[in-house]
Amino acid sequence: MVRCSISGASVLGHYGLEIMHERAKVLGGELHVEPVIPHGTSVVLRFNSLKKTVA
Repeated sequence: MVRCSISGASVLGHYGLEIMHERAKVLGGELHVEPVIPHGTSVVLRFNSLKKTVA
């Protein structure tokens, strides 16, 4: 797995991946961005969709 580097993203005006990583974290999940050879990109978001009830 290759974690996408988002350092300096805001300088270049590309906020998309940074926001996606932040939203995944808020969901308690993780975002994986990987290159697909010979071209393309795989984007996988994993999180638990079951909400726990606080008693």
